[in-house]
Amino acid sequence: MTSPPGDSTQVELSSSSIDAGQDIDQARVDSLKQAIADGSIKIDVDRIAQGLIDAFEGDA
Repeated sequence: MTSPPGDSTQVELSSSSIDAGQDIDQARVDSLKQAIADGSIKIDVDRIAQGLIDAFEGDA
């Protein structure tokens, strides 16, 4: 399927938009990456699954 000329969407982010998204705790991200890499993190798949179920049930 082709779009007619001029019927495209283009998004450009300004540097201020990108900088505003820096609410990431990089030290926490790095520690989680390391815990995953060395196998010391326990992922509770039942809790994750229940959270997904709860989220979808809330949408109904």
